[in-house]
Amino acid sequence: MPSIFSYLNHDKSSVSSLAIGCFDAMHLGHFELINALSTSGALLIIDKNSSSQIVPNHIKEEISQKKVFFINFDEIKHLNAKEFLDFVLSEFENIKFFVAGYDFCFGKNKQCLATDIQKLSNIPTKIIQEFKMGEISIHSSLIKTLLKQGDIKTANLYLGRTYLIKAKIIKGQGLGKSDFVPTINLDEDGFFLPKEGVYLTKTMLGIKIYSSISFIGHRSTDKKLAIETHILDKDIQTINDDFACVYFLDFIRANQTFDDFTKLKEQILLDIQTAKSMHQKDING
Repeated sequence: MPSIFSYLNHDKSSVSSLAIGCFDAMHLGHFELINALSTSGALLIIDKNSSSQIVPNHIKEEISQKKVFFINFDEIKHLNAKEFLDFVLSEFENIKFFVAGYDFCFGKNKQCLATDIQKLSNIPTKIIQEFKMGEISIHSSLIKTLLKQGDIKTANLYLGRTYLIKAKIIKGQGLGKSDFVPTINLDEDGFFLPKEGVYLTKTMLGIKIYSSISFIGHRSTDKKLAIETHILDKDIQTINDDFACVYFLDFIRANQTFDDFTKLKEQILLDIQTAKSMHQKDING
């Protein structure tokens, strides 16, 4: 069988431990698996080609700080459990142990459980139990629900980090500089987006992080979905970066439709003052 592993051309021979799963959110539960790896451990991500993940594939390595390999689910779904493990071990020849979540299933029709990995492969396997905060079990579905409700603070708590969108900077409508306020527009492709509205954010350009306010939603001006961020208190005329990273801190308000440009601009200026006050409050504690 030809190799169907991909991404960044890492040397598989240096990998001594492997965590297997989907890792679509990189939340606290996922980091229990990541932290159980050896220094030379890596992630083997079963890629189901989801169009909207909390963490898209292109930034999973950056967030996990581990080597990442992807394997297309459609290419392995016909393999039984033993065939799958044999194939993995033929590619990762120096594996000393596996790491898997308690609810991991593998093999055609999910025939085997995480506890079967060691039985079938003779490779020691660390099984990571369900991760809870208090009585709350942390799962990607829960975090997606929170994001869709605009509850960024709780979502960030369960993620164990700040929800972010790191994406390519694209050309906007060009209205900001002339009619409203200048914004940086991002490509939304591949992200599971939170509730449409206005958010308190930080935006990274290059190595610098700026206080910002961001909008996600269908614009009143052209009804198109947009991700826009406005840098507060900095007049940035030229952006030399291809990508921007926006960190979401709090929810300000839900998206509204404006038929009048004057009312829209008034609301934007009010939102900016609200964001400045919230940022200042965070600075002052």
